[in-house]
Amino acid sequence: MKQSIYHWLFVLGLCLSDPIEAQESGEAPIADAQSWVYRRVGDTELRLWVFTPDAVGESETRPAAIFFFGGGWVGGSPTQFEPQARYLASRGMIGVVADYRVRSRHQTTPFDALDDCRAAIRWLRRNAPALGIDPNRIAAGGGSAGGHLAAATGILPQPEGEDLSSK
Repeated sequence: MKQSIYHWLFVLGLCLSDPIEAQESGEAPIADAQSWVYRRVGDTELRLWVFTPDAVGESETRPAAIFFFGGGWVGGSPTQFEPQARYLASRGMIGVVADYRVRSRHQTTPFDALDDCRAAIRWLRRNAPALGIDPNRIAAGGGSAGGHLAAATGILPQPEGEDLSSK
């Protein structure tokens, strides 16, 4: 099977990343946010927490930013970027934090995490009208492994045969 240059750039990013002490999560309860299951993988439910501005009209759409936590693909918690998501909502945007599978909780690889992050963005786009999000103005960011995942969702081509559904 021929590997693309993008695949090897992703692997290089994994090798150069600095794993940090992992903070354990389960379903992190986040107050004052809408909680949505964006993907089910086996018995695992992966969630997004959506923070919206106070005064959003029914037909109004806003830009959104989704954040992926750091933790060296080993652990971490979506609560890491809760303050940033809340701040963006206070400034009129929609802030989102996402959970994804990590090695300590799910015995998965960074490639599985990337699949989850892609699914999270697809879910946001598909559900944008109900959430008041402009599907053409969704930014992704994160820290450490989460930053790498955010970048990879935007620059790596979709793998051939990738299931584009949320599962």
